[in-house]
Amino acid sequence: MPVGRTPGSPSRASAEPEVDAAAISQCIRCYKPSMIVFSTRPDHLDSIIECLDQTTPLKGGASLVTVLGMYPPQPEADDDPHWPAEIRRQFRDAQTMLMSNMSPSIIIGVCRTVLDVVMRKLGASEGTLHQRINLLQARAVITTPIADWAHKLRLDGNEAVHEGTGERDNAAEFVEFLRTLMDVTFSLPAKIAKQQGRST
Repeated sequence: MPVGRTPGSPSRASAEPEVDAAAISQCIRCYKPSMIVFSTRPDHLDSIIECLDQTTPLKGGASLVTVLGMYPPQPEADDDPHWPAEIRRQFRDAQTMLMSNMSPSIIIGVCRTVLDVVMRKLGASEGTLHQRINLLQARAVITTPIADWAHKLRLDGNEAVHEGTGERDNAAEFVEFLRTLMDVTFSLPAKIAKQQGRST
């Protein structure tokens, strides 16, 4: 896509050490456009503009620009220090893959792995995932609706891993389910305990 100097940008001969510029880009996964605002040295901007005429892919290297902003703003994956450390990265990855429009089967498979660890962290470490979900439900650690969602994720996750199937809407629902589950079971108790400590 065309890249050009922003109106009124200093020229190469300017005394300004850096200039602001903008570029229109296109996501290679969702194909939607975005505008990137950046600053760089005038000579680097000239080199960037010259590269636009090349038809071959450009190889990366040390960045010559400082990104000032992206429009529309790029969503960031949720992360919470109260969530189990073993799955924080995997859950961030699941969210990023969803935002990047990657294969739903991969996202659902990752979600199933996250669910597996969550069930263990809630006190059910023995047996199959099916048995552990039922055990936590019987102990009233999780409610029946949460157990039902967990079983749906377990089954769809098995199918996603073994058959490579899955729908984007389901992947999005499972990501949201896990976010809510971890907030309720890990984040909320920690926040309540912290608040109670302040009030005593």
